[in-house]
Amino acid sequence: MTSVSEPRVALALPAFSSALELANGQRGALPGLPGTLWLASRGRRGATWHGDWRAWLLSRFGPGADTLQRCPPGASVRALATGGRDQGSWACAQPVHLLTGLDHLRLAPLAGLALAPEEAQALADSINAALAGSGYTLSPAEPQPWSLACPTDIECDTVEPAQAEGRDIRDCLPAGRDGAQVRKLINELQMLLHEHPVNLGRAGRGLAPVNSIWLWGFGRARDPAGGPLPALCSDDAWLTGLWRLHGAEARPLAAAESALATETTLLLAATDVGADPAAQLDRWESGLCAPLVAALRGGRIRSASVLLGDAPFAISHADRFAVWRRRRPWQELLT
Repeated sequence: MTSVSEPRVALALPAFSSALELANGQRGALPGLPGTLWLASRGRRGATWHGDWRAWLLSRFGPGADTLQRCPPGASVRALATGGRDQGSWACAQPVHLLTGLDHLRLAPLAGLALAPEEAQALADSINAALAGSGYTLSPAEPQPWSLACPTDIECDTVEPAQAEGRDIRDCLPAGRDGAQVRKLINELQMLLHEHPVNLGRAGRGLAPVNSIWLWGFGRARDPAGGPLPALCSDDAWLTGLWRLHGAEARPLAAAESALATETTLLLAATDVGADPAAQLDRWESGLCAPLVAALRGGRIRSASVLLGDAPFAISHADRFAVWRRRRPWQELLT
């Protein structure tokens, strides 16, 4: 059994498999990822993870997966803007572009919808004017997602936009006790955004319009769990906001290599694929996986848990000697 005092790392790359597939489709060849491949080939493959990747990460040696229920996405993202816990119920509000098919709508990739600050403010001003008196208030933020203050507690099952990309939105609509209320609000916002001056301007410049606001992650923050949190480097708004609700500060991914050299327990999570998946894979390789391999080989880190897509791997310092574990193709490693 690993001693608690031994340095440990958990790394989650939930979009790894999809980024690999996109990169292969764009360039016709997979990028070289020697560090990432070493981790997967030398590591011991666990059972495919079917749950939330954040629950996997927080259950390694963090505060536990139940923290996600105590600090839901809306309240956590709001904490990023205000620096602490706000009273009331909150939701994440993600500007999106819906693609029209013959008989359905699909959610376009989020990476293709960057908004200038003046565009975001103009959209938010129009939305808040329309919401006046309803109890809802939209607060734009950079980076997205935005926050939506709710007049009452909303009980609603929602799908995170990153999990809905490319899917028929009928399969991802809000459900549950207040699902109909949220769907009605979304429809009203879609009508407001139709032919909005910001969208007309974007269309004139050949850019995708914001034709909907994706609402998800409703809830209010409860008292945070006790005890210190491990160090975290991440680009995920929910996790970084959750850390802030606990009075801690997450670090950017750029600080991961230095954190690997100093921290006893460390959580790493990278989610943003961006417009160039191959380039992002290279950044994950150089900034996260290669330094983790160096730390394992050098003995600085004694054990690591790695989630690539939904494929978990466990690696220890001793696995540097497991030369019989040959490097295998990604398709074989991830399926």
